[in-house]
Amino acid sequence: MDLPSSNDVKPPPPQPQMIRIKMMGEGIVETERKLPLSENVITQEAVKSVFLLSSTSVVALRYGDNEEANWCNLDSTGSFLLPDGWPTMEFFLDSLSPPPPPPQPQTIRIKLMEDELVAVEHKVSLSGNVIPQKAVKNMFSLPPTSIVRLRYGDNEEANWCNFDSTGSFLLPDGWPTMEFFVDSRLPPPPTTTTT
Repeated sequence: MDLPSSNDVKPPPPQPQMIRIKMMGEGIVETERKLPLSENVITQEAVKSVFLLSSTSVVALRYGDNEEANWCNLDSTGSFLLPDGWPTMEFFLDSLSPPPPPPQPQTIRIKLMEDELVAVEHKVSLSGNVIPQKAVKNMFSLPPTSIVRLRYGDNEEANWCNFDSTGSFLLPDGWPTMEFFVDSRLPPPPTTTTT
């Protein structure tokens, strides 16, 4: 019986080593996780998953003290490349949630009435609950000196839109599902005094 030579014996597979990652919050450790790794690479997805971060979170991995922090580079797949000696080091996770997407414009319907009939109707896309008076005057070709009010609701129970500090109309909650009506009039002529 032949005994195996030392050349025939395969070395055992490398044992995973642990990476220690801390997530900080306002200067204190919020969470610390240890993950087994068999090489000096860890995916962003693995880091997000272990810290229960959303897939859209932006993450960065650093090591060293705050004054001389070093950032882990990314490889071509977007995974973090860990420096030599990584199993003996502490890593810190910085995470930002991406800004929320801008609000989608919603449409407001504004009608100019004449003798209780719709004379002109416009649909305007807005991304907030404010519309400038000047925009309302321009869309209906009203004179710049006209006095304009914006109302909603039935004629018997009409409500008037308030103004913000710039003189723009503040639209009420639920405005995208409502109809608005423009009431306009010219200012009274200046009074003259006779002596």
